[in-house]
Amino acid sequence: MYTDDYEERERKNSGFPIKDFLLKLILIIIFVLLLMWLIPWPNNKALTDRIFNANIQEMKNASLLYFTAERLPVNVGDKVTLTLQEMLDLKLLLPFVDKNGDACDVQASYVTIEKLDEEYLLKVNLKCGDEENYILVHVGCYAYCTTYICEDQTKPEPTLQPVETDRPRPTSNPKPTTTPTDNPNPTDDPGPTDSPDPTNPPEQTSEPSCSLVVTDGTLSGNEYISNVVIGWGHKSSTNGATITEYGLNQRYNGRDSLTITANGTHTVTGYVKDSNGKTAQCEITVTKKNQPVTPDTQ
Repeated sequence: MYTDDYEERERKNSGFPIKDFLLKLILIIIFVLLLMWLIPWPNNKALTDRIFNANIQEMKNASLLYFTAERLPVNVGDKVTLTLQEMLDLKLLLPFVDKNGDACDVQASYVTIEKLDEEYLLKVNLKCGDEENYILVHVGCYAYCTTYICEDQTKPEPTLQPVETDRPRPTSNPKPTTTPTDNPNPTDDPGPTDSPDPTNPPEQTSEPSCSLVVTDGTLSGNEYISNVVIGWGHKSSTNGATITEYGLNQRYNGRDSLTITANGTHTVTGYVKDSNGKTAQCEITVTKKNQPVTPDTQ
């Protein structure tokens, strides 16, 4: 009797440990869910914004080091543009990547500096993947600058601005397209065509041109016996177009003169681009040698 009652109680009590385990498991799950709800998880967008902003700040700082007096635009309204690829080629930056570890667009990313009345406006545009933004920075040569130009500390901190996706790039050079005429049978005679109206000539495209000259130097025969300074003879365009970018040797760097100090034969190349995107080149070759030493007279 005693044995049977004991075994019966043990059999009934054997289910309690399972119920306790399930209850504890449910409590643990509820506790974990509460933690997930209460504790804030990392904000991926904030991390992405920090990476993008750090990259655009790198481009801005590198451009402030690059734009010295000889590389800045001269006339009000003139602009100088430097793409991210050119910045990498000039070793101004190390390659950087976006939030996904992919390289940013080196052609659609660029810096442009424009000459205003009393300062310069620096635009830094960055495109990484499907994200593209820019900042505008007022810069100039101020007493507190540690480089030739720096940010105007009286202006508000620049903030990221969205880029209009259908806006043309400053470095783009769209080519005109032609529409083919309907002529299903090329052997058919199309008939006489109207002659051009001399009173209404077709629109002409702009054609920029330039020339380089020696602005300073001592010539002896066909060689210079002093340092030689190369400058612009002229840089212009036609049909109302204006020169928007120009430079010497390193393409569109806004340089107005270049001094040759080393002996030998040197070729200096000038580059100009007008407001219609047309380009032209010019060059000059000079030879420099040591100045002859005259003997001392007794």
